[in-house]
Amino acid sequence: MAERVCVSHDWNHLLICPVCRASLSVTESCAHCGERFEIVEGTPRLMSERAATTVSFPFSSARSVVPDELKRRVLNYAPTNTTGQLPYHMDAAQATALTKLPTGSLVLEIGCGGGQNRTWMKSLGLNYLGTDVSKTRVYAHLQAHGGPDMLADAHFLPIKNDCIDCVYAAAVNEHLASPVQAALEARRVLKPGGMYLGNCSFMEPWHDESFFHMSPNGVIELLLASGFDIDFVYPGRGWHGFKALPRMAFMGPMRSFAVLGNLFNAAYKAQVAFANMRRRSKGRPPHNPLLVDAKVAGAMTWIARKPAAPLTRGNEASA
Repeated sequence: MAERVCVSHDWNHLLICPVCRASLSVTESCAHCGERFEIVEGTPRLMSERAATTVSFPFSSARSVVPDELKRRVLNYAPTNTTGQLPYHMDAAQATALTKLPTGSLVLEIGCGGGQNRTWMKSLGLNYLGTDVSKTRVYAHLQAHGGPDMLADAHFLPIKNDCIDCVYAAAVNEHLASPVQAALEARRVLKPGGMYLGNCSFMEPWHDESFFHMSPNGVIELLLASGFDIDFVYPGRGWHGFKALPRMAFMGPMRSFAVLGNLFNAAYKAQVAFANMRRRSKGRPPHNPLLVDAKVAGAMTWIARKPAAPLTRGNEASA
């Protein structure tokens, strides 16, 4: 892949106060409400315990069950054509989607950890803004990538409306106390038609004080509730629950037992293959491979977009 030159981008003019939503002229304090913000080792901490909201979204009885037609349309693996080594936690299909963004697009990463995606995204000619709640709650080897550009709460993003081209949020959504509020915030800051790339734990064990783990239906409802158009929802490739549970639950030398997870997955796939043979012998179609993977997925992944037109009460259930 040819390297593209990144267009410089000053994102300070995009900032707002997380408490009163007024524009911030400086990162130390808000001239409108007086809220003061820390600078942590050179990084602005635009967070406040005073930030509050009411989470509200339209819901109709039509969404009590996910229609089969909708599942057939959105439960599909996204196309992948990226090559080479990808950053830690980067999904290949989401990487493909990122490579298609125009040069100079601004990507907001929520829960960026050590900022390990910054260099890769800039090599694509993308501008990058990484946020997280801490500079140290991440592996030491990832901290070497420069860390977040600012500290921010995903539920109260200190960013103006309609100014981000893509929101990327991997390995963070299960750790959010109100995933719908965080998704609504992602939608708010995105430009119309902007892309929302994310994933969330499904069969991973409870870890790092996680709040919500989501099934395929749960992901679909999250995206509908927050007003997104859904392109793809699919299991994280190569990361099934049989692998995730022992690898994340066992510690120290006991982690060697994680190899048993692959044996369980092989047995699971073998039973599916046998069931498909019987189905074919009776003239029935085989089980959908994606649904087979989704049933035991360690995490679910999505590619969605903010609608190009404003969301109204008449079209909120048509996504």
